[in-house]
Amino acid sequence: MTIDVCPEIAHQIRDAVRAIAGKVVGRSDRPAVGALPDYWPAFEEHGLSLVGVPEIAGGSGGSLAELVVVVDELARCAGSTPLIESNTAAFLLSLLETVAPAIRSVTIMPAVNRSDVRIRGMLAWGRRVEQAVLVAPDELLVVDVAAVRLDVAENIAGEPRDLFEVQLEDARRYALPLPIQSIEARIHLLWSAAIVGAATGAYELTRQYVAQRQQFGAPLITIPSIAASLARMRTAIVQAEAAVQRATEALMDIRSDPDEQLAAAQVARVITGQTATDVAAGCHQLHGAIGITAEYHLSDFTRLLWAWRDTVSSQRHLTAQLGRSVRVGGERRLWHVLTRPRPAEEAHA
Repeated sequence: MTIDVCPEIAHQIRDAVRAIAGKVVGRSDRPAVGALPDYWPAFEEHGLSLVGVPEIAGGSGGSLAELVVVVDELARCAGSTPLIESNTAAFLLSLLETVAPAIRSVTIMPAVNRSDVRIRGMLAWGRRVEQAVLVAPDELLVVDVAAVRLDVAENIAGEPRDLFEVQLEDARRYALPLPIQSIEARIHLLWSAAIVGAATGAYELTRQYVAQRQQFGAPLITIPSIAASLARMRTAIVQAEAAVQRATEALMDIRSDPDEQLAAAQVARVITGQTATDVAAGCHQLHGAIGITAEYHLSDFTRLLWAWRDTVSSQRHLTAQLGRSVRVGGERRLWHVLTRPRPAEEAHA
């Protein structure tokens, strides 16, 4: 993915993630359902879980674009971790206080009524985290998970999506450090990057398979229909990469208002969600029966793609939100958000 990161730094990030997480790809001893992968402590120790969180507040420093590279590369390794949730929670807390190393989760909540005694919702990786950050439209609630009642549940990929209930009096309450649209945009962007990474990992595995598998004395990849299917998947991934890059630029552009940031991130989620569907289907078609076996590594990618395409919001919901924003602000405004030159591009114009 060609995000605005120094190529040397991006290369170092990818090497670091591969060194930690990539060595376990394809192993038969996968983590139990709901368990953290055994490389997660090393991931934290190397500071990769806090990239993009200000160093002065306890994070590892670095930009949002560098965090996108971490998320993308970990997903290429079929990494199922609380990275996005924990990093987002730490980033929001870092705008209010210094953050200590911990596994956290974040959830977007509806408005909390002052008359409520308790609140309920879904907490990703709830059984594994120490702290939960609940983002309501006008406030931030921070809860120690020890005070939370959890009912365990998982998504299709076996990732914890636990249901929680907490007494409102057990939450610390803050004003939002950022507009809710900017917070949602950051979350959508990171999930879009994860989908691109997982789709790329599935595509590369499939390309390798059809290049090695022989039929009638020649590799499968020499069959025109198979080559065409690979080309369609690669085209979808390139389109998704472009959408993630544009959304990253919008979030990092100080000229973008929160609504513009959210629109760009929603577009990225819609495009990457469709990519997830198309790539998962194409990869299973080209693998045939072996692609659905539990022992083969393809399902590690495709189950994540199926789960992640609707994480936080479904494509249908995001598309409806985009439609409403276009109806209010006009099609030209959204087009301007998605195509406005970056400052560097304007300098060379």
